[in-house]
Amino acid sequence: MKIRLLIFILILSAFTFSIKAKNIPKPILFEWNVIQSDSSLNLFLSFRISNDNLVFIKDGDIYKAGLSVNYDIYNEENNLVDRITDKEEVTVEDYSITNSRDFFVEGLTKIKISDGKYKIIPSVNLFFADKDYLLKDFFVDIPTFEKNQIGKPIIVESHLVDCDSNNNLFRLANFDGVLPYSANLFSLLIPLNNSELENISLEIIQENKVIFETDSVEIISENLNLEKCENDIVLSQSTSDKMKYLVLQDVNKFVDEGEFKLKINYDGGNKEFELNSLWINKPRSLRAVKESVLILYDYFDENLIDEVYRADSDSLYLALKKFWKVFDRTPQTKFNEMMNEFYSRIDFANENYSSINKLDGAKSDRGKVYIKFGEPSNSERIFSDHKVVEVWEYEQMNRKFIFTDNSGTGKFELEN
Repeated sequence: MKIRLLIFILILSAFTFSIKAKNIPKPILFEWNVIQSDSSLNLFLSFRISNDNLVFIKDGDIYKAGLSVNYDIYNEENNLVDRITDKEEVTVEDYSITNSRDFFVEGLTKIKISDGKYKIIPSVNLFFADKDYLLKDFFVDIPTFEKNQIGKPIIVESHLVDCDSNNNLFRLANFDGVLPYSANLFSLLIPLNNSELENISLEIIQENKVIFETDSVEIISENLNLEKCENDIVLSQSTSDKMKYLVLQDVNKFVDEGEFKLKINYDGGNKEFELNSLWINKPRSLRAVKESVLILYDYFDENLIDEVYRADSDSLYLALKKFWKVFDRTPQTKFNEMMNEFYSRIDFANENYSSINKLDGAKSDRGKVYIKFGEPSNSERIFSDHKVVEVWEYEQMNRKFIFTDNSGTGKFELEN
């Protein structure tokens, strides 16, 4: 049994494929960031929306969509102080991309603002839908220069990107202000609005435990500004005075899912930020934890799964993650690529191989082969003698699977 388990894990590892961000918990994500520029404060409001939440129309050989996002900004006295609109459009040539959760439209708005507390009420108008949507408001608290010695962390991708003539730019994560729990690495840029701070150290606290601490901090001096570059939002260089930023590289390597605290200590004081780590592209099959454990019986030793299943409801998810930790290819990070791969394949099987009115694709013959071996190198569908035959070939393993639908209902059964 252990040999069979090892073979399955090796196969799953060998045939991994790229998983893009999907299953975003909200149709449109909003984020705010503040960057001090010389003697003024700039508030940046950004949004991200996936293509499947837009309305596309065909225009010749392309498909086009768009939206306008309106921000009504109120002060503490509930007086309207500003109203701003951001319009974005998108065109694609491939129809399948119009329904995709893997592609996004992003927008960015810059506002010069004074210190204080503000309520932002966003609304969205989708082009070609003729309907406005009033969305949940959110709050922005901008301290005075004197109190703003350490600014709100800006969450960026660790991988630097090129943009036009500017090289090596940070790309804004732009996921509703949360740190993505992901195989991709993300960092924090923390504005130091007081350049006289000394003896800085960092702590990250999660579940009442210090999970990371250092007094060896990286500080950069840059004149940064958020701007759009094609469909990306990047931190570009500006002409304002240089500001100092504390850089916490690859922070999501050691942060698990859930809330955590970032504590910055310095001579004379400290600053704490309440942050959240969220599995942005969490497979849907993982959201019902009990069912995500039960599916393992089809692929692993039942005695091993029994140990997981005996956990109480409050700790079942933790037991499941502990089970998958044994197969983690990158144990030095919190994110488990193998666990993500397995349940992403279950999602794919349920979406593509389920029978009519049932979500049973992962239990079907095609689904089980897909979950074990991944996407075939070649596939062919043949229609003959009132039946449909699918042939899947895996060149690297020199294996072929033949599935037949004898009833015409989409139920394909494995022949060999």
